[in-house]
Amino acid sequence: MQIIDNLKDKVILITGASRGIGRHLAIAMARHGATLVITSRHLDQSPGQGGTLEGTYAAIEKSGGKVLAIPATIINPEGAKLLIDQTIEKLGRIDVLVNNAGIYPDQKILDTPPGDWNNAVDVNLNSIFYLTHYVLPHMISAGRGRIVNVSSEMALRRRPGRVAYSTTKAAVDVFSQALSEELKAQNIEVNVWTPGHVRTDMSGDKATENVEVVEESFLWMLAQEHMALTGQILRRPEFGVKWGLD
Repeated sequence: MQIIDNLKDKVILITGASRGIGRHLAIAMARHGATLVITSRHLDQSPGQGGTLEGTYAAIEKSGGKVLAIPATIINPEGAKLLIDQTIEKLGRIDVLVNNAGIYPDQKILDTPPGDWNNAVDVNLNSIFYLTHYVLPHMISAGRGRIVNVSSEMALRRRPGRVAYSTTKAAVDVFSQALSEELKAQNIEVNVWTPGHVRTDMSGDKATENVEVVEESFLWMLAQEHMALTGQILRRPEFGVKWGLD
């Protein structure tokens, strides 16, 4: 299979891998032969959070996959640089960076303290900049690389209480498309993947998308020839399971 050929032995760093869609994507990529570096803030379960980095590690290892777990704080430059440095030290390279970590604040703007706003920007946007900034020298040196930034349909949709989330996800889309233009000459691909409202341990019963379906769209994106897609936003064009490119 082309997916297996394109992922086999690739070193892929994915953030937010302890639960939700990040956990599912990490397991799926490892299943297709990639070496996964999984990260989240805590190795074990943090208060009020479901899923653990240890749990994702165990699931990949049990299936025979190759995996390295590194707890990291990526909302500041020092933590992001340390994560990249540790990965390079242990594995020698990073072929694909998947910026998946994110939070979903539910606050109307008058109820949003500045600290909560800044936290949303730090997790959903600044962490992507920091990790991209520190991984790029290694990808440029290698002569190629792939960056996938996970966004949301809320970048285009408007709902009360979602101002911080919609703003940060729209910024991720624009950042990614602008960055793709900047990095074409370096043979580095940058795309956005928008999974929709996926049924996972984080989403609850209201989610409409089946995780296996959205996994397929993610793997399809990674299976494309290098630089065949860049500066694209992969999103569903309508409610349901149909996928398309913007």
